[in-house]
Amino acid sequence: MFDVLTIGAANTDFFFNVKTLPAVDEEVEAGSIDKKLGGSAANFAVGCSKLNLKTSFLGCIGLDSEGDELMQEFKNSGVDVSFVKRLRARTGRFVVMVDEDANKKMTVFVGANNLLSKKMIPVKAIKSAKFLHITSLSSDSAFEALLFAKTIAKENGLLVSIDPGHILSEMGLEKLHDLLEGVDFIFPSKLGLEKLTGFADVETACSTLSGLVKTIVVTLGNEGCFVYSGGKGFLVKPSNAQVLDTTGAGDAFAAAFVYGVLKDKSLRESAVLANKAAGISIGGKGARSAQVFEKDLLAK
Repeated sequence: MFDVLTIGAANTDFFFNVKTLPAVDEEVEAGSIDKKLGGSAANFAVGCSKLNLKTSFLGCIGLDSEGDELMQEFKNSGVDVSFVKRLRARTGRFVVMVDEDANKKMTVFVGANNLLSKKMIPVKAIKSAKFLHITSLSSDSAFEALLFAKTIAKENGLLVSIDPGHILSEMGLEKLHDLLEGVDFIFPSKLGLEKLTGFADVETACSTLSGLVKTIVVTLGNEGCFVYSGGKGFLVKPSNAQVLDTTGAGDAFAAAFVYGVLKDKSLRESAVLANKAAGISIGGKGARSAQVFEKDLLAK
């Protein structure tokens, strides 16, 4: 029995560290290049495992050296890989340019991740967990797989959360209606929430989603997060932290929030833990450089 099953992307991340981000057609010199392991679902899975939650990852990874590195990292972190599909395709890549103020420009090659299909989702995998966390994939077959997994999870009494990221958020509320309906938690960024609902005002956007999703948890960067549930919302201020790189902070946030839920914490208590995890995460370069452990999360 798993505490958490997560479905979505696993990538290799490449960071080009520059003084300033380039304008259109402008060339800038990178002072250094870092290679890290990433992907929203993979980051979330490793984050949950570091918090002593029994975690499994379900997704597609290429039969290449980068895929081998991802698989080894999962195993080193205690993440179950029983449901991983290794395919003859390139493992996903995420390329980031980061300036001295931690501003970023990003592009992603989804690769093997998008080859996920409904037939690759074993019902036993869903039934083996208490909590299902879904992250964004962009292909039609992958979207169908996510919808199938969510439906099976709700039929079997699992708690379900979704991190829509930019890809799903940009699809809009009408296209995401069936995927979102009945979901327990959604973790959009402020910009993602606006793209999803069409409303810039956070509380208005949350009320638009409230008929579909039980609890909306909006990440607000240096303003903390806004939690909306049962027709009411509240702001939770962030922990004080020095920003080195925000990549993966949202995944650390979601993992800690889910930890709080599974430990029977209140929504406010879970949000405090999530902000703390995000604060630790942004202190390292790359999505998993500043990993959050249970002892750190619970420390006074």
